Amino acid sequence: MTFHRLGALHPRRIHLIGAGLGAFITAIGVMTVLPAAQTAAISYSTTSSATGALDPASFTATPGISDPACNAGRGVQFTAPWIANGAPSIAATISGNGSTFVAVTSGYPPHPFVIIHDFGSDCTPDHDFGHDGVATIAFPKLRHSERYTITAINAISPAQSGEIILVGQTTGGWLVGELAQNGRLDARFGQGGWTVLPWPGQAAAVLQEPSGRIIVAGEAGAGCCVNEWVSALSSSGTLDKHFGVDGRVGIPSGEDSGVSRLALEPNGDILALTVAGNMGCWDDLVAALTPNGLPVAGFLDYFGTNWRSELVPQGVSTGDLVVRGAGFVLVGTRQQTCVSNTADPTAGGHMAVFESDGKLETSFATGGVATFSSPMQGQVWAFSAAGGDVLMLGMPAPVQVENSDSTEALDLVALLPNGEVDSRYGAGGRAQVQLASLLNDSPGSFVPVTVAGEGKWIAIVSSTASGKGLQLIRIRS
Repeated sequence: MTFHRLGALHPRRIHLIGAGLGAFITAIGVMTVLPAAQTAAISYSTTSSATGALDPASFTATPGISDPACNAGRGVQFTAPWIANGAPSIAATISGNGSTFVAVTSGYPPHPFVIIHDFGSDCTPDHDFGHDGVATIAFPKLRHSERYTITAINAISPAQSGEIILVGQTTGGWLVGELAQNGRLDARFGQGGWTVLPWPGQAAAVLQEPSGRIIVAGEAGAGCCVNEWVSALSSSGTLDKHFGVDGRVGIPSGEDSGVSRLALEPNGDILALTVAGNMGCWDDLVAALTPNGLPVAGFLDYFGTNWRSELVPQGVSTGDLVVRGAGFVLVGTRQQTCVSNTADPTAGGHMAVFESDGKLETSFATGGVATFSSPMQGQVWAFSAAGGDVLMLGMPAPVQVENSDSTEALDLVALLPNGEVDSRYGAGGRAQVQLASLLNDSPGSFVPVTVAGEGKWIAIVSSTASGKGLQLIRIRS
């Protein structure tokens, strides 16, 4: 699998960092230092519930941001294989009714199935899904598959009728599947619930259009030589050969790049966000396609010129994309030098508003870009909130340090539609979720983290303190 952003897989899919990062980042000033009001946070233990429900998660959060509907704001723990051995792929999504789905597939050695958990809006297992809320789905058996070929699910997304779409990689191409509401493969989709697209590499992002058509993006290669594509399928899993050229179209890529998000504009245009770079020299790229899979005329020139001018003289950035009106917003952090173990005083947050053609919306803030104080983040997620607000979650840039007392923190910033920090959220517009420290005997001392959002719900999936299971934490947007 291709790694991105120094120790992380595709943002919003899974994040892996080594032990000791929390203490080291605090020491060098990369982690946000919260005011006293924020550090007086609520801690949740991992004791068993007297009601027989799942054990609560182990985390600390700024008061008022935890979702009280999720096990009284305490989150839940659940068992998951391969966490302690094999660097699994973890994907998550939230449906329109508030259910959270978490898909776990093994790394190496590979296993021929994916395990999917379904938690209701109250974070209890959905007993109508699979077996007591857990479905074990076998991957398709393909000819000429090698014993040690990794088949993995990299992203999942709700479908229109309550189904779940899964995308990833397998022998012979990009893997796309669909689960029915009961947690079984939908036999009406592809062949027995699976479709394999004959493209090299892996599928990394997916969305479904209002028409039912499914848009999938992915990449192949590594280092200097990465290629990225966007493809389209019918709602039944058949390749749409009228999209692009024979069902796919190439989009711009960068060094060690990968597609991290797809989004749909009101006019039907498709946006693809790519994260690129390594060793702390990071960048965000956006491509725009028409519904037919053709590049939107002039978009790349306008976007490249406008965004590059914002990052002069050198500049690096890490961010996420949110659709806004007829255009879109890039929310994230940036600084003038490549990220290292020395904090850059030029680091800060940004909210850049673009028109649908890739031009900055100059009527917004200062020349189209609003700024706010923030350390440089190694990974960023952004989600639309009520009233046009945007909530940004950031994870400090990883630096490898040997220390078994590792902690993992997510910094949150709530932004008003005009780009100003919304002081009503958390403590003065900012908050933090501190995840459990890993125990000394955690194999490999790695913490997987992925984040998903939908409307008023945001789900954080991370490892438990033992490093041998997963926990679901829900916060309010």
